[in-house]
Amino acid sequence: MYHVMAENDVNGDNLLRHFHDLSPGNHCLVCVNEDVLFSNVVTTFNNVYNLATTEEGAIYFSNASSITVRYNNVWGPAGSFFNPTQAATSPNFTNLEAKIYFNNVYQSGSTTFSALMAFYPDHTWTLPQEVTDNVVYDTRADARVVYVPMSDFQSAASFIDRNQWYFPNDTGGAGPSFQNSNDGSMKTFTQWNAFLGVGSIGFDVNGCVKNPNWTDPANGDFTPTSPNPC
Repeated sequence: MYHVMAENDVNGDNLLRHFHDLSPGNHCLVCVNEDVLFSNVVTTFNNVYNLATTEEGAIYFSNASSITVRYNNVWGPAGSFFNPTQAATSPNFTNLEAKIYFNNVYQSGSTTFSALMAFYPDHTWTLPQEVTDNVVYDTRADARVVYVPMSDFQSAASFIDRNQWYFPNDTGGAGPSFQNSNDGSMKTFTQWNAFLGVGSIGFDVNGCVKNPNWTDPANGDFTPTSPNPC
């Protein structure tokens, strides 16, 4: 069975979120209790924007053995686009396998959260993650496009490639903007490439750091004004 969330337009709330205790104060299109375990969750062709500054992710969810996050547009988020933070009471505390691809993310908020994804290191990510073909534009001077346990991802032979990153205001676009949640260190794109995933291929060896030339991403228009340089 597949659990699909598709073609939603979500203004100011989480698209999908887990909770210990569901209450009227929780802001999400779909809220589920962390004691419930799903399989084959798919979020596709959704628009999520204008999250409150207190929210930790557009998709703040880990109650699944597998989740596919694809073809979504996210702009102005306060938190990470995908944040599979898990509580110790979750029935799927360590083994979540994600496929994250072909998403557009425009991070313009003044927040400490990463733009695309946040995988916290205390969960021991043992399954391979697949993160490909996403385009991420982070406007912050202290850009943080990912927050992931790079050693865990490397040990699990994750596949991370063909992503496009752009952080023009962080040290003139040089970064470092990739944060290793294993030790908190920030990495440049070249250092990010040095971590080896599936087949001993470096993370984003076919990726790039270039302007996607979107028309008006702050208002959800991701149409390119000129050919994508990647």
